[in-house]
Amino acid sequence: NFITSRTIDVLFTESLVKRVAFRGQASGTYSFPPEGLAPVEPGAPADSDTLIGPPAPAAPITFDTVAYQSNEINYYVARNRIVLTGAARIDHQTTVLLAEDIIFDPDEQILEASGNPDLREKEDRLVGAHLSYDLEGKTGTIDGGVTTFEDGLYYGDHIVREQDGALKVSHGTYTTCSDPNPHYRLVSHRMKIYMDDKVVAKPIILYIGEIPVLALPFYVFPIRKERHSGFLLPQLELGITEGEGKFVRNFGYYWAPSDYWDLSGWADYYEQTKWIVNLEGRYKIRYSLSGSVRSSFMQELLLDKRRWDLRIDHRQEMGRHWTAGISGDFRSDEFYASDANQSIQESVNRSLHSQFWVRGRWSSLSTGITLDRQEQLDAGIVSEFLPKVELTASQRPLVETEAGDSGLKEWLSRVSYSWKARAVNDRDRSADETDIKQGVGISGGLRGSSKIMGWLSISPRFNAQQNWYDRDREGNRFPSRLTYDASVSARTTIYGTFFPEVGPLQGVRHIIEPSLSYTWKPDLSQYFDDDGSDRFYSFSGFGATPRSKESVGVSLVNKIQLKVRGGDKTRRIDDLLRFTMSSSYDFEEDDLRWADVTSRVDFKPWHASSVRINMRHDAYDWEMERADLTVALNLTGQGRVTLDESWEDRIAGRTGSPADELRRELTQRSMSDRVGTKPWDASTTFRYSRGSDPADATYWLDLKLALSLTANWRVNYKIHYDLSGEEVASQEYAVYRDMHCWEARFVSRYYNDEWECYFRISIKALPEIQGEAGSKHLNRTIR
Repeated sequence: NFITSRTIDVLFTESLVKRVAFRGQASGTYSFPPEGLAPVEPGAPADSDTLIGPPAPAAPITFDTVAYQSNEINYYVARNRIVLTGAARIDHQTTVLLAEDIIFDPDEQILEASGNPDLREKEDRLVGAHLSYDLEGKTGTIDGGVTTFEDGLYYGDHIVREQDGALKVSHGTYTTCSDPNPHYRLVSHRMKIYMDDKVVAKPIILYIGEIPVLALPFYVFPIRKERHSGFLLPQLELGITEGEGKFVRNFGYYWAPSDYWDLSGWADYYEQTKWIVNLEGRYKIRYSLSGSVRSSFMQELLLDKRRWDLRIDHRQEMGRHWTAGISGDFRSDEFYASDANQSIQESVNRSLHSQFWVRGRWSSLSTGITLDRQEQLDAGIVSEFLPKVELTASQRPLVETEAGDSGLKEWLSRVSYSWKARAVNDRDRSADETDIKQGVGISGGLRGSSKIMGWLSISPRFNAQQNWYDRDREGNRFPSRLTYDASVSARTTIYGTFFPEVGPLQGVRHIIEPSLSYTWKPDLSQYFDDDGSDRFYSFSGFGATPRSKESVGVSLVNKIQLKVRGGDKTRRIDDLLRFTMSSSYDFEEDDLRWADVTSRVDFKPWHASSVRINMRHDAYDWEMERADLTVALNLTGQGRVTLDESWEDRIAGRTGSPADELRRELTQRSMSDRVGTKPWDASTTFRYSRGSDPADATYWLDLKLALSLTANWRVNYKIHYDLSGEEVASQEYAVYRDMHCWEARFVSRYYNDEWECYFRISIKALPEIQGEAGSKHLNRTIR
């Protein structure tokens, strides 16, 4: 035991040292020797296995050390007791204890602290009025204790810290409110906190202010951050409806027994009509397999009818090159999804899709075998591939080159080829009819890219496809069809840079990108009937016979970029203006060979505004065929709304106990999530659209405004206004109120000449504790 200080007073009784007082920057360390190590008498000779030479080196001894400091330290020699008085602190391994007064018993390794004791173990913190702590067992008790976890405060008249870190709390209180008089709290006679896991309380009473509003025999809520098992409490809903009576929805449990799989189960119960059970399992082993299985079962009480659905999705890795998968969607009837209150996407999905596939890949080759079934529930049509087989070779250069190659070989290296072979057995069933179509085909293509004179990019392309069919529309057996086409495109880029240096404008760049393309498709009249109809069926991978075509396409892109100076910095504006025009000339047309001229302008004079214009003109008389204009402006207020004189200021002004410090820490975290970080946001969009007749033009105006009246209030408003019809198509306003640990929102929407409203108030940290009214589908966050 080593102690140092500015002054040392020694008290003797009958020639023996009774107490030593250390004052002024007093600090010390107490080291515990390892268990079983005998003390060495002073002056004892060193042990050696020879008469000469140094003793054999001993293994290093590791001592368990307690460091302490205080304004005054009194060491009671006979009792081997250390008393710290005034601003006391003890450090032991990862444990820190702060208090006004601490009594340290080294023999029993017990600490007794009073005067706002503050016990810190890594990220955990426990404060109170009086504390007793066992250093060796890391257990202790505290009276009037307070601790935190994430956004919650836990109070207890008597708290016991167990060896595993769990806390047993008698007459405990939990709240996420940092106000000294919390706006809500959950009170329990017995509470146990499993750190990083869960809190178990029984029984539990919910108080809003000082009014008890709800009691439960027990309650479990998770506080673990990572994936873990537990009840799905935030989704739980209880209520009464006019048609179905009392209901409980989304009562479920999530089970995660392994890092590789988990299982969720939840149920809905409607007193007068039905009950529904849902199960979902997921699994994944990296580089091996993954998938999910989801199913639900519904029992209709009035009709005594059982209905169900099943969804399967599985993926299997088979070595380095092969992968297989299976998926399926099955239902007992076409209306099950909507009757079982599933999502809107599931309810409007009127098809069932099942598939099994195997795929392989080696270098540039890949293959796949697919069995596919899709059923249209409304039309009663079933489409199937039994099977579809594909073999694909990705793009590869015609010639591999080495460093120093030039001439023809170097040019051929810029030409790549690819090909694909497929075989399909397509079957469509409707009512009692079955239509089977079969085909085998191979397609391939050549693509090239080169530059002429260093500035003109040329890209030729040639494609061909040979197909064989089981029959054609005329009933001919095993017909074949060969189709091919070619194209070539040329493009370049022209730059012009100017340096006017007028005001902040330092430079202007004008970029012109002209391009020209030629497309040719041969006359394949042998594949058409006399009336011009296609003789061949069209199905997966086997499209319709292309018509002959010979055309030229032209395009011109203009870009304006700026370089401006602001103070000592220079920035580029690359998206100020972009103007594109394009058209094409068709040699196959008898007259009016030029297609309409399409053009687009994108103008962004400021980071908060943009203008877009799309137009289509007749190439001969330049009459407007179509025009669309969109002008957008987005603005955001700067600064932060001044905080109200409320609970934040009352808490921030306190400088007293460690419990107040915990409240201040919780306050700071909650203040960072306030809605009033920006005073306002506004955006407006004007849309104009017309066809060839200007009288049919439409004008729309969309306006959105978000205003933070204070740090606690936020109002959102948006309107969709038809300028041409001079009427409001829709509008919506929402009011959000941050009430510290509570939040409330009200939404009202006008659409189709009707108003709908929704109101909700809930605890932010425990959204399952809430009250609501109105049209629930309007529930949304406006923060």
